[in-house]
Amino acid sequence: MSCLITMDYTAVWKEMLADAQRWVSEQYPALDTQQAAEKTIDTCFPGYLLACFGQEARQTRAAPWAPLPGREILELMVMEKYSWTPETARHLSDNDMLLALHKEISRFKLPDEARDACRPALEAAGLETFIEQGLSPFFKHDDD
Repeated sequence: MSCLITMDYTAVWKEMLADAQRWVSEQYPALDTQQAAEKTIDTCFPGYLLACFGQEARQTRAAPWAPLPGREILELMVMEKYSWTPETARHLSDNDMLLALHKEISRFKLPDEARDACRPALEAAGLETFIEQGLSPFFKHDDD
């Protein structure tokens, strides 16, 4: 589909990681290096997961007249799932969006390129289980 918006996983990860590192250093200046790395990953990985999930959903749901950029695809999904208004969907935080789409995201596996982009930082922080399906809390499957 020619309208598909591509995602540079590495660039997105680096930007989210840098933003999280700045925020953690400002909010938690007393953390040691390992604690800061863990807090940084804990802060930015859920948003990265959400962005990657949105990218994958966009590939099957976008149309030439509606490429559904940014969070629009996620907003559409929660509007359809819960019959929420666009206004309600637009005001969801990332944490609320993750909660609202938990069942769908829990079944999502990061594409190889997305995993490769974040793997070095996760391994350095000792949090590589975030991306290993079946081990991460993000990838637990509900029975229903």
